[in-house]
Amino acid sequence: IRENYPDYFPAAQLYYKSMYNKGNSEKVEGIYKQILNSNEDIKEDILNFFIDKEDIDKSEEVYSVIQNTR
Repeated sequence: IRENYPDYFPAAQLYYKSMYNKGNSEKVEGIYKQILNSNEDIKEDILNFFIDKEDIDKSEEVYSVIQNTR
């Protein structure tokens, strides 16, 4: 799906999460930036993902992006 529909944010989000869980999130930094520029639902979901993972730095970054777009 990622190859055929690169702007399909749910697939990008799922792929990013799987790479994050494997410890390879730095390899998909471009996808993370896409997620930060996506719709509010996707951003809020990734925020909750980082909160669950107790990644304070990423949580703060996403929260800041959400606040700046409101």
